Amino acid sequence: FAFAQREGLEAASHAPRDAKGEPFSKTRDQYLDHHASLWSARQQQRNRFLLTTYAKPLDPTPINRITTQMVADALRPIWTGPGHNKGSRTRALIEAVINGHVTPNSATWEALQISTYGLELKRSKSNGHAAMPAAEVPAFARRLDMTDIEDRATLFVLLTGVRRQQAVGATWQEFDIGNKTWLIPA
Repeated sequence: FAFAQREGLEAASHAPRDAKGEPFSKTRDQYLDHHASLWSARQQQRNRFLLTTYAKPLDPTPINRITTQMVADALRPIWTGPGHNKGSRTRALIEAVINGHVTPNSATWEALQISTYGLELKRSKSNGHAAMPAAEVPAFARRLDMTDIEDRATLFVLLTGVRRQQAVGATWQEFDIGNKTWLIPA
């Protein structure tokens, strides 16, 4: 099996053992219903949407006939690489639906990362903002409109050096104006 994976082939031993032949759609619905109490309403809705929308090509296929190639074909249109994106989340959900029904599971990342399937690791390039020279900061701060909430928040970040999310999430209870301190929660 390891050789077949390196070569990008589905190994004969990769055929499921003792698996039910129920369609993926039925197994998916059972999985979603069974786990509904573990998720918030928003998570339930998101998981159902991802599986019914992006894993739809797998719906009529018996769970014991789903191959790694079929999973890769379903994911490829939405794949942007492993991580926090709909392709990666959908893959994890497909794996969870299949898990326990078929051995080995054809939707594991270990099986799908073979280059033949076209779901490579993709790294997005981060384009941060260019740093402003320190000498230009006072002139920039003077141009801010203190009647505008966004400009006031920008000045607050400039003066404190905190991350934008910390500044936006700050509450008045965190500030001790008398002692000129801000206690940022963990």
